[in-house]
Amino acid sequence: MFIEAKNRHYPFVVVPAFWDWLVRAHEAGLVFVPEKAYDEVVAVADELAEWFKARPRSWRIAATAADQPALKALSVWVTGQSRFTAGAVSDFLSKADYYLVAQAATIGCTVVTHETPSPDSKKIVKIPDACTALGVRYMNPFKMLQVEQVRFRLST
Repeated sequence: MFIEAKNRHYPFVVVPAFWDWLVRAHEAGLVFVPEKAYDEVVAVADELAEWFKARPRSWRIAATAADQPALKALSVWVTGQSRFTAGAVSDFLSKADYYLVAQAATIGCTVVTHETPSPDSKKIVKIPDACTALGVRYMNPFKMLQVEQVRFRLST
């Protein structure tokens, strides 16, 4: 969600209120990221990485032993899907999306993603499809903002 938000819908310079709201939402216990996702974002030297680095440690959720059943179930699901190429499976299992979905299943959170389901996808394991496989709720950022009744207003 964060990369797409920064690059397309909510650039820091255009919609700083979006990023301010995320900080407040985290402080209210609503927004977190798996440590694996944090690591992927900060590995790229850009404005988003700097923004992530400025967040408190509580922003990140580390993987724990409690995540193992969900990680295993997701691994069994993805490797059992004959439609995915070996590369798609390997890529998914090595990236943060795997942890994002599994950790959301473990703690009962909703995943927010710009991705849309693609049950016929062969080369990419889409987050919504993985969420569906584990019974994890997901929504796009626009829906998240609606659900949370977020309003961005221009000051005069």
